[in-house]
This record gives sequence, structure tokens and C-alpha cells, in this order.
Amino acid sequence: METSNKLCYWFLFYKDQLLLQKENDTYTIPYGENPPVPVSHTLEVDYRDGLPARTAELDTPVEGNDRYVHMGLRASWDYISRACYEKAVRLFNCFIGIAIAVSARYVVLLPYRLRRS
Repeated sequence: METSNKLCYWFLFYKDQLLLQKENDTYTIPYGENPPVPVSHTLEVDYRDGLPARTAELDTPVEGNDRYVHMGLRASWDYISRACYEKAVRLFNCFIGIAIAVSARYVVLLPYRLRRS
């Protein structure tokens, strides 16, 4: 499990769902030195005003945990602050952009390699 060794917000995604920490009847982005669930390969980002944050994609959903729940990104608008929501949307779009760029790279490189052979 990866750790950050400093307090930060953890924006963790499983598909299009954001992992939120449930406290009573409110939801927040998890905050702490370590991620709330095991993750690998995190990306360090600035949250706002220089506050540190990390983000990662989860391989499997978190189940059977009353403290952490997955919520669809659009649905989270009603439960988290606007700043948290806007950052989550940007980070999620970053993951989509990376996946498209990687896919496009192989689509473009494959014909190039075939022509050179």
C-alpha cells in the first residue's frame, strides 16, 4: 500500500464513482497520511490553496465498509462541497484523458511499426 507521509486529501475512483468518507449524515473526501483503502500508483496533485492531495484509480470497489462509500460523481454534487466536486471532476477527466491518450498512442504507433517492418 502506498503512503504519502503527510496529511492530504485522497481522491479515489472506482470507474466513475468517487470514494467518500461517511461521518454521521455527511460525506467528505477522505483525509489523512495514508489512503483509506489499499492503492498503488498514486498521483500527487494540489487540491486548492496549496493543500496537498493524491488521486488513484481503485481496481476493485470498497464493499462491506460502513465508513467509506462509493458515490457516482454526478450524484456527489449534492453531498460534498463545490470545491471538492470541481476537483474530483478535473481529476476524473484527467484519468479519462490519460486512457484516451494511451489508446490513441497505440493506435497510431501500430500502423507505423507495421510499415517499417
